[in-house]
Amino acid sequence: MHPIEARDLSAPRQLTRAFFRATNPHLDPARFEAKWAKAFESPLRFFRAFPQAWYLDLTQVPAAHMPGRTDWCFGDLHPENFGFLVVGDQVHYAFNDLDDSGPAEVGLDALRYFTAHLLWTGDERATDALIDLYRDVMRTPARAPQLPAEFIPAAEAVRARQRGKFVAGGKLVRDDDTRLGAVATSDRELVTRALKANGFSVRDVAEREREHGGSGGLRRFWALVRRDGVTDVLEVKELTRPATAWGHATSPIDDRIAKVRDAVWPGLGVSDHFTVALGTSEYVVRSRLSRATLRLEKLDEEALETVLEVQVGVMARHHRRAFRPIELQALDEWLQDSVRVTAARWLEVFERLR
Repeated sequence: MHPIEARDLSAPRQLTRAFFRATNPHLDPARFEAKWAKAFESPLRFFRAFPQAWYLDLTQVPAAHMPGRTDWCFGDLHPENFGFLVVGDQVHYAFNDLDDSGPAEVGLDALRYFTAHLLWTGDERATDALIDLYRDVMRTPARAPQLPAEFIPAAEAVRARQRGKFVAGGKLVRDDDTRLGAVATSDRELVTRALKANGFSVRDVAEREREHGGSGGLRRFWALVRRDGVTDVLEVKELTRPATAWGHATSPIDDRIAKVRDAVWPGLGVSDHFTVALGTSEYVVRSRLSRATLRLEKLDEEALETVLEVQVGVMARHHRRAFRPIELQALDEWLQDSVRVTAARWLEVFERLR
């Protein structure tokens, strides 16, 4: 096991605009242009926008240099892809975006998170401290930090807040805050038919705009529905080839979302996150009333440190089995050395292309 070095990879100048375009073949030219423009708001935003490129670029690294084995990976690991999941009357803080999840080298999964952190903060010492915590939790899972009770909202409060934001007068709210707008009749019919086949009565459908992040440019429909006497707001989000499948594990997986859901959220009993077909495309369906974001930019320094440590604990407990029987101090050093190379590489590409 050797840390990733610059010489393992092509020259950063070879990560051209055309390279990033090639990892987004699902986007038409207009949608790619919109995503490309939004990506240059910051180095972290650029890094987040192209998780497929992360895995494709690192296929150049010799397999002997990778720690651990292939396992179910989060895929697009970064600090903003964690949030609250409501299941019944329980609220869990977890990784919450499975779109790019799948089998991959677990070392690269962890490295993606720490690269994102270093691009975001520019603080190598803070990143190293999180890597040390990652090592310690894998060694002793009981040391995983827990989110303080005061950070965790009540389940019904999450649903009520989300409902109040997105629903009014029996319709979805269409304004600049929700970014919900008109939907073509043909698309409305496709969404309605797919959800009715899963037992939902559909009251309203809208389309939501999103140009940034790894899902930038993918289509998203929102539906106000009712089933078994319960009202919900469902997001029906277009799926494409997951980022993890741009690495070495390229074989398609039948029923990927369900398998990843069970691997990433074992025992939670999450019942949404299923897939439907709209025309020739696959979409994931997930409840928006059962999800909430902990806004990192609104936290003070101490609270932010606490939340990031909880995220690292979640990662470490999930990744732990893939690193047996690796010596964990060696893994710690591999991550600390490798993250400096990958962060510098992405920062150089960002500065050159913007």
